[in-house]
Amino acid sequence: MKRNTIIDGLIALAIVALLGWPAAVRADLLYSQPYDGVSPGVPAQIFTDTSPNYSSFSTQAFDDFTVTGRGWLVTGATFYGQEQGDPSQNLSINMAFLTAPGFTTSGITGGTEDSSGNLNFTGLTTFLAPGTYWIDGWVNRPELTGGQWFWDMTNVGNPIGSEFYIQNPGGGLPVDSNGNPLATNPTPGSLVFGTPPSDLAFSIYGQAVSVPEPSSAIVVLLAIGTVGLARVARRLCVSVRSSPQPCGADCSMAQKSKSVAGCSMPNRFSFEATWPR
Repeated sequence: MKRNTIIDGLIALAIVALLGWPAAVRADLLYSQPYDGVSPGVPAQIFTDTSPNYSSFSTQAFDDFTVTGRGWLVTGATFYGQEQGDPSQNLSINMAFLTAPGFTTSGITGGTEDSSGNLNFTGLTTFLAPGTYWIDGWVNRPELTGGQWFWDMTNVGNPIGSEFYIQNPGGGLPVDSNGNPLATNPTPGSLVFGTPPSDLAFSIYGQAVSVPEPSSAIVVLLAIGTVGLARVARRLCVSVRSSPQPCGADCSMAQKSKSVAGCSMPNRFSFEATWPR
């Protein structure tokens, strides 16, 4: 039988109402780990230099959070950080929602960096089902002309959920006393920087998906009419499923005078937790 596109469209509206999907999504604060104002930052940057090639120094950090209720419609995020270079050299500002910590070159682009060194994302339409996720934020930038960006630590010694993880897959940054890279795989930050287990500072904005008032669904269902209701009774089934050490090396003080962890490197890169300027 030929489908009635008008009725199907009204059925879709009913599904929206039954799921509580907002027509105009508010940018409510869904989750926040605010910066404490005193903790150091960790590197979060893909180095785009090609001559020389600095890709082995590229590093990302990850922290976990839990989506509650029936899920979140995420419209924005902020990563609180420190600028220790030239933000005009950013080629892109990126973020990702992951099911486990791990270096990635894909994700959400289009972020901006404000005058305080924070990375901001707006206008997102990302639905996250209930569950635990890892958030990842970084800049793509050459180091020679642009310097580095650092993501702020927070909740030092008292992380919410897991402590943050960090990964430098190219192995270009710190090594232990045996010369082995510390973070080629995702590694707890405390084992890399010698700091207490900590979080990273970020906020997530959007709207929690809620169960609608009964009247909302009834109004839309009545609009379908008798024929549409019959089809709904026969065909419509809506379900929402939940988805998912210090460095061992005997190191001198790190290059930046305010650094509190990590080892000085024989190059210009900084892989230590650095105090804000």
